[in-house]
Amino acid sequence: RVKSIEEWLRLFPERGDVPDATLAAFREYYGDVPGLAAGKCAQYRSVLLNFRQHFGSERPVLLVRSPGRINLMGRHIDWQGGRCNLMAVTQEVIMAVAPRSDDRIEARNVDPQSFPDVSLSLGRLVSQLHWDDWMSVVQSSGLVRHLRESAGSWSLYLEAALLRLQMAHRDLQLRGMDLAVSGDIPVAAGLSSSSALVVATAESALALHGLDLTPQQFVNFCGEGEWFVGTRGGSADHAAMKYGRKGTINHVGFHEFQLLEQLAFPETHALVVCNSFVQAKKAGGAREAFNARVGSYLVGVQWVRREFPQFAPLIRFVRDISCETLRIPPARIYEILSAVPQTMTAAEVRTAFREDAEAWSVLEPHFSGAPDHVEYPVRGVLMFGIAECARARRASCRQYVSDSATTPAMAAKSCGHK
Repeated sequence: RVKSIEEWLRLFPERGDVPDATLAAFREYYGDVPGLAAGKCAQYRSVLLNFRQHFGSERPVLLVRSPGRINLMGRHIDWQGGRCNLMAVTQEVIMAVAPRSDDRIEARNVDPQSFPDVSLSLGRLVSQLHWDDWMSVVQSSGLVRHLRESAGSWSLYLEAALLRLQMAHRDLQLRGMDLAVSGDIPVAAGLSSSSALVVATAESALALHGLDLTPQQFVNFCGEGEWFVGTRGGSADHAAMKYGRKGTINHVGFHEFQLLEQLAFPETHALVVCNSFVQAKKAGGAREAFNARVGSYLVGVQWVRREFPQFAPLIRFVRDISCETLRIPPARIYEILSAVPQTMTAAEVRTAFREDAEAWSVLEPHFSGAPDHVEYPVRGVLMFGIAECARARRASCRQYVSDSATTPAMAAKSCGHK
């Protein structure tokens, strides 16, 4: 796992025959994709040469890879207890990493124009934040100021992983790292390039410090770590990267997180991924839109719990507003939804729930500082979440993924998809 730069470079030649060990690893990770070996050799070489250029060739280094992901079904419901059907892709983040004896993180990217050099002190960053618990960190005024000053820098995703691990290991002062980074996951394209940075950084820190986390703990830590950047999502992206295997669909559940099934992608099907060329940059308006949906989910759940107290003990997440959990017919779900406001402003949310101590304890972190006029599309978001939880739960049915006698259209219909 740890080799000198020159030893690594011999495994990824610029020209000539690729070593058998490298080809075997490529087949295990990526499959038998024509022409892939040459491209991957070039990508690994670029990150190794970048490390040598900036940090020298004397120290042994670790290579870490973290793929992008596709969520076939189960979008934006992971943190609401839903299920997701995840696949990894061959586009990935690759890091060459070596430990330091101090607390500094020095990161260099093979594309310095898009991703400028990073130089930071973990100790200094820790000293600027409130450390009562992780929510204290991500809600602190110091972090708000830091995010504003960083202006969407890619360094935030490195910091997110390292600080969440530091919170979990308070008895250990994390050391710094020198790292070179290469990535070919399209940015802001829905393939989770930012989460791949978080995962790769966390994997690097765990390896260099000899820390031991279960895969479940790792996934949860990475998901919570990304709250540092300002989003309030779940950990489906990180689960896809941690559990992704060639040719498989990972059916996972959340709260509590578990890998429910690892299914072979059916040979009778093909997945086509199209580029819309519409970017969703978390540093821009996409983050505010994303967090508005998060807030809408939270308000919707609390509204249903209050207006239908007979169901409140059964409802913790959007996942729980279902026919199966509440033991009601589908028509009753629509009656419940019709009682939910179509939209609410932040001011209206505060007026409606501030005197409800239990509900406000859930809502306060998202609404206490929100401008009065910000609107939340509560009913539509809640309706999507309820339906998506049902779709994602049924999407792994065996007929859909393995019945070669069924056409794709028939299989989709049999699983309740449109």
